[in-house]
Amino acid sequence: MSLKKSLAKQKAKAADSLNQKTDGVFGLPVFGTPEGQEILLNVIDRISKSPFGSEILKDAAKAGYGVSLAFLGNSKGFCNPDKNCLFLSDNLSEDDMVATLVHEARHAGQFHRGCHKSFYDIDAQSTLTETRLTEADATACALAVCAELSEKGDVRPFGELCRAYPNESRTFAETYIKKGNEGLPEAMTAAVDAWYGNEALKMAYERCYLVEPLAEGFNTAAKRPAPKSVPVEETLAKVCTFKGGTYFSMPLSVFASEKYAAVSSPTYGWLQKYSEGWEAFYNEKCRDKSLESMKEFYVTPMLEKIVESNFGKMPVPVSERPEVLKIRMKRDKAFEKYFNKSSQKKDNTALLISEMRERGR
Repeated sequence: MSLKKSLAKQKAKAADSLNQKTDGVFGLPVFGTPEGQEILLNVIDRISKSPFGSEILKDAAKAGYGVSLAFLGNSKGFCNPDKNCLFLSDNLSEDDMVATLVHEARHAGQFHRGCHKSFYDIDAQSTLTETRLTEADATACALAVCAELSEKGDVRPFGELCRAYPNESRTFAETYIKKGNEGLPEAMTAAVDAWYGNEALKMAYERCYLVEPLAEGFNTAAKRPAPKSVPVEETLAKVCTFKGGTYFSMPLSVFASEKYAAVSSPTYGWLQKYSEGWEAFYNEKCRDKSLESMKEFYVTPMLEKIVESNFGKMPVPVSERPEVLKIRMKRDKAFEKYFNKSSQKKDNTALLISEMRERGR
């Protein structure tokens, strides 16, 4: 089962949990059983002790989101913009729910500011930048909120993040400890940068938000305009918001580096075959030119197998689809016919010249 189909299945199950509603803190409603609502209200109350956490919850409430517990399988939580609901796994500890709710509430704010509106309006490189940054930012925000809670004695949520994101947590903590709350923007930037070092996570998001949408939307691509490139500044303004601006302090040139812009070798190979299939099927119409300059980073076969075991195999390459192969075969036959005619004409011309020379003697 693909990652996208797995998420869709989880969303369908989670939607059944929206049966009762209670108004929560900041106007953020909570859904579910009375017991579940009590847990969620306590989680929200704990997050509200963090100034930054309060802002993130307020943003989610303004966007019209609610919160519910649900069975999510292996997923800790997800933000469903179709249902306007933040779902948390019902098998998490309350400490883990604190960090997870901040993460998902941040996604609600991102989506409300225009992220993930359509995976077909913007080109592949812009999609890669946006989807990775939304996840890295949500992780950094969870670390920032849980660090503020730690300062107030609620230390266990940060511990949960340390187990889930060891490198990101360590990098964040090193900066935060040196500079305190005033260094929060710099610590969050460091956490985002550390997230980009997690190759397994990057591969998962490539699969879900780049490969699968391209595969599913290939046959209807001609009905859409050519995708546009989105400036990094515009993406940062929607994603990495903080106190009326953006906290991300690294130079924008990093988004062109291999660490930020490259795709894993399996994804790179799939995208190359996608381009081949596109050229055969559509030629230049609505072409995504960003694919031509896409960079690649190598991953070990072991990591590739781990990602495949969790998210399933890659979709069939576009260049190997029946409808594309059929067109390529027709073109090959047409070229062969033209070549044969051209060769025959060339042979006839050679014979005529040879005969004229013979007569001239």
